[in-house]
Amino acid sequence: MQFDIITIFPELFDTFKTTSVIKHAINKQVITINIHNLRDYTDEKHNKVDDTSYGGGVGMILMAQPIINAVKFIKSPNKKSHVVLLSPSPNFFNQKKAKTYAEDYEQVILICGRYEGVDERVKQTVVDETISIGEYVLTGGELASMVIVDTTSRMVKGFFEKNNVLENESYINGKYIEYPQYTKPEVVEEISVPKVLISGNHQEILKWKEANKVNYTN
Repeated sequence: MQFDIITIFPELFDTFKTTSVIKHAINKQVITINIHNLRDYTDEKHNKVDDTSYGGGVGMILMAQPIINAVKFIKSPNKKSHVVLLSPSPNFFNQKKAKTYAEDYEQVILICGRYEGVDERVKQTVVDETISIGEYVLTGGELASMVIVDTTSRMVKGFFEKNNVLENESYINGKYIEYPQYTKPEVVEEISVPKVLISGNHQEILKWKEANKVNYTN
């Protein structure tokens, strides 16, 4: 799967791409992450990508044309693509949406908003969906794009060595958070591991795990 991220701060992704399981997935060619500097797509001679807002207001707005240019250049005619603007929105990212991205698209283009926002004509011309990762304001869409890439990548076939890793993971099967987990030693701060988990009775262990999942809608 291919991710293309449009940003004015490409250096923010240096560590993200070269660490842990994301690095491993890139090396296995399960996913590809391309970072695009928005300033490379502006027609303005000083590489300007932002300007003041018509009607007044505090802060700068990312201009439409550089983003439109970038999307048109990046979008592959040979892949099923989906263009996402990361910006305040009532349309929130979740596990279900990550699964849809992983299964339905070959290329996801993520536009990182900045400053006071993005010229509305970007949404009207090249964007398929505007996404927010929560009811709070970030200084830019870069962190949000990392969240989406990380979560979606986990759903791509081949990301994990074992195919059954995701079967009991939080949010996968309904609105549940995974059961509590324990490791050695058996007693920590006078708190013991539930005896059923060390009983060796696999049927009872499965029952315990099912009973101890958390329904987060309650």
